[in-house]
Amino acid sequence: MLIHQRKVLPILLVLYLLLSYDGVQGEMSLSKLEELSLEKQLKLLNKPTVKTIKAEWGDTYDCVDFYK
Repeated sequence: MLIHQRKVLPILLVLYLLLSYDGVQGEMSLSKLEELSLEKQLKLLNKPTVKTIKAEWGDTYDCVDFYK
């Protein structure tokens, strides 16, 4: 009986955790001013690629002039 309980209890615990998970409820809305500010910051960060280097294994490296 004790061996049977040791097998069933972890299974029930895992089932409970899986079935009770409700997911991430992270919905966020920005004001127009916040959205414009975010777009402005992204334009400063996103710089065009100066040179692209492709490695033998398929890796791609983009060189960016971050002083501009």
